[in-house]
Amino acid sequence: MAAAISFGNALGEALISNQAYAALAWLTYGGAALVALVVIRVAGRRTRRA
Repeated sequence: MAAAISFGNALGEALISNQAYAALAWLTYGGAALVALVVIRVAGRRTRRA
Protein backbone atom coordinates (compact mmCIF):
# COMPACT_ATOMS: atom_id res chain seq x y z
CA MET A 1 0.00 0.00 0.00
CA ALA A 2 2.78 2.43 0.94
CA ALA A 3 4.63 1.50 -2.24
CA ALA A 4 1.55 2.27 -4.33
CA ILE A 5 1.12 5.63 -2.60
CA SER A 6 4.78 6.57 -3.10
CA PHE A 7 4.54 5.46 -6.76
CA GLY A 8 1.43 7.61 -7.16
CA ASN A 9 3.20 10.59 -5.63
CA ALA A 10 6.22 10.11 -7.91
CA LEU A 11 3.92 9.79 -10.92
CA GLY A 12 2.06 12.96 -9.92
CA GLU A 13 5.33 14.87 -9.52
CA ALA A 14 6.50 13.61 -12.92
CA LEU A 15 3.25 14.75 -14.57
CA ILE A 16 3.49 18.18 -12.91
CA SER A 17 7.13 18.61 -14.00
CA ASN A 18 6.22 17.49 -17.53
CA GLN A 19 3.44 20.10 -17.63
CA ALA A 20 5.92 22.74 -16.45
CA TYR A 21 8.39 21.69 -19.15
CA ALA A 22 5.61 21.73 -21.75
CA ALA A 23 4.52 25.23 -20.68
CA LEU A 24 8.15 26.40 -20.78
CA ALA A 25 8.57 24.90 -24.25
CA TRP A 26 5.36 26.59 -25.48
CA LEU A 27 6.55 29.94 -24.09
CA THR A 28 10.01 29.51 -25.61
CA TYR A 29 8.76 28.46 -29.05
CA GLY A 30 5.99 31.07 -28.95
CA GLY A 31 8.47 33.80 -28.04
CA ALA A 32 10.85 32.67 -30.79
CA ALA A 33 7.99 32.69 -33.32
CA LEU A 34 6.94 36.21 -32.29
CA VAL A 35 10.53 37.46 -32.56
CA ALA A 36 10.85 35.84 -36.00
CA LEU A 37 7.62 37.49 -37.17
CA VAL A 38 8.78 40.90 -35.97
CA VAL A 39 12.18 40.46 -37.64
CA ILE A 40 10.52 39.41 -40.91
CA ARG A 41 8.15 42.40 -40.81
CA VAL A 42 10.97 44.86 -40.05
CA ALA A 43 13.12 43.36 -42.82
CA GLY A 44 10.16 43.58 -45.22
CA ARG A 45 9.64 47.26 -44.40
CA ARG A 46 13.33 48.01 -44.91
CA THR A 47 13.39 46.32 -48.31
CA ARG A 48 10.22 48.20 -49.39
CA ARG A 49 11.77 51.55 -48.47
CA ALA A 50 15.01 50.74 -50.30
